[in-house]
Amino acid sequence: MRTILVFFVSFFACINLQSQQILNSADVKIKSPLKSVWEFKTNSTLLNQKITGGNCYINTLSGIQAISLTDGKQIWNYDFPKDKSISSVVTFSDKYGAYINYRKNSSSLILIDLSNGKEKWNIKSREIWHKPAAMLNDKFVICLNGPPKDWNDLIEYFDMKLDESRISAFKTEDGKLAWETMLEDNESDLLEVTNDYAFVSYDFSSSGPKNKIKCFTSKEGNLKWDYNPSGMSSKVMIGGVQIFNNDVYTFPQYGGSGQLARININSGDEKWNVSVFDQRSFIPSGKTIFNSSMVWQNINPGNGDKVFAKSLKKSSFSLGSLFSVMAGKLFGQSFIGAIIGLAAITGSHIAGLFPEGDDTAPEFIPTQYLFRGLQTEDVANNKGLFSVVKDDEEVKFISMNLKSDDDKKTEKKFPKSANDLSLSNGTNENSIFATSKGKVYSLKIPDGSVEWEKDFSNGVKETSLGLIINNDKMYLFTDGKISMLISE
Repeated sequence: MRTILVFFVSFFACINLQSQQILNSADVKIKSPLKSVWEFKTNSTLLNQKITGGNCYINTLSGIQAISLTDGKQIWNYDFPKDKSISSVVTFSDKYGAYINYRKNSSSLILIDLSNGKEKWNIKSREIWHKPAAMLNDKFVICLNGPPKDWNDLIEYFDMKLDESRISAFKTEDGKLAWETMLEDNESDLLEVTNDYAFVSYDFSSSGPKNKIKCFTSKEGNLKWDYNPSGMSSKVMIGGVQIFNNDVYTFPQYGGSGQLARININSGDEKWNVSVFDQRSFIPSGKTIFNSSMVWQNINPGNGDKVFAKSLKKSSFSLGSLFSVMAGKLFGQSFIGAIIGLAAITGSHIAGLFPEGDDTAPEFIPTQYLFRGLQTEDVANNKGLFSVVKDDEEVKFISMNLKSDDDKKTEKKFPKSANDLSLSNGTNENSIFATSKGKVYSLKIPDGSVEWEKDFSNGVKETSLGLIINNDKMYLFTDGKISMLISE
């Protein structure tokens, strides 16, 4: 029997490209009222997903399921090993899914072919480890690996150390090692892998220069540049990197403070950096860069100068009850759904599968950084700035305009129980969609009043994980179901 542990490395969760709110379209064609075309019940709690090629590939606690977006029917199902092992969160490219299956003396890096759900290859090694996980493009699977100094030291992420650390790339075609490079810092983290580059952060220490970045070419493993941030005088972490208009942008961990920097992708030279606090969403566009936290910051991408800052009430959504759960070790099966549902929408981390009764396995195995849920908290486009703000007492939808000299904001209050409230990843001409507890709302722009709402939960208590709009269709993800919605 298996149980799931939610691992709170820190609430300041780093988010990579998979969870950044990039597609903030202002011309979504779908409009209310909506109807459900099909529903698909997942075989377990959803951890990650990928929509590509007319299909949706979902990673659950049990494995991977492929669903046709045409009719919502399952194409294939892949189950994780059912022995005493731990499976990481799956990361996806357009063609493959990769994950690591942990055993104390023999772990495996496994590649799944998304065309048929079969294992393309399975590399076994006692040295495979990931920080945070294997990442991939269609040509290479890249991970950081090396023998851990002590298996039990892996309980706490920030205490992890390897005897030696390497960045390794394996060919998706046959699993053969394409290249491998030693890293001088045994506490390095893999930030992002694109078709051309792999980004690694390192030198996260209590003194001296803080988090740096190495950029490797993903094909050959050549070091392209080594970036040392300027202006940092306190311990901060680079949470992620994003390529936009042929430059690299760094941003802090989710909920954390640090620097937003623009780096020349060819040389690694820093063009500018600005301090951001309580960072929540980084949304680049052609003319401006919005960084939403306790304030919406409009930053000039040319020089990094602040165009305006509009204040939001700081989100202080309490995790006290969850920390109490952790402290009390209330990990009974009946409690699992509530923990995972909240974890997926609050930025905490899913640890993976823990084999109950196995005294040789560590208590926690983090698969951090990869997936903090499908929740979209912030949307910015030419219709305005839209945010969900939560605290201990209430949940609010806040709308503001783009005028630099106008700080007016409109608020729509939701009940405290709507702590899973999430926005769609774009707006249509007059409204934006939101979801909570399996309901979908159409909120008018700019006042946030409810234009239309419908309950798609079918009377079953659900936690909404998010809304994704793709090709004029909307996909509603809850903790046990996916629904495709279209305009009536």
